[in-house]
Amino acid sequence: MSAIRPDIPQSLPATTPAGPSAQAKAAQAAFFRAALNEVQATAPRPQSAQTAQTAAAIEPEQPRLPRPGQLLDIRV
Repeated sequence: MSAIRPDIPQSLPATTPAGPSAQAKAAQAAFFRAALNEVQATAPRPQSAQTAQTAAAIEPEQPRLPRPGQLLDIRV
């Protein structure tokens, strides 16, 4: 085991602020507020049970194709 060099400081100097600045926090808050307002402004489309039933009736149910590598059993 090697010895710790004595010329290395025990802790890093605190030259940078602990967290983001007030301006950065305000910009983040404004960004997320605008994103939330945009999402809330668009009303979700109501889906009825009829549309799901008609879509299922149109497409016959087929078995899924296996994915490549699905049956591989790799152990390390």
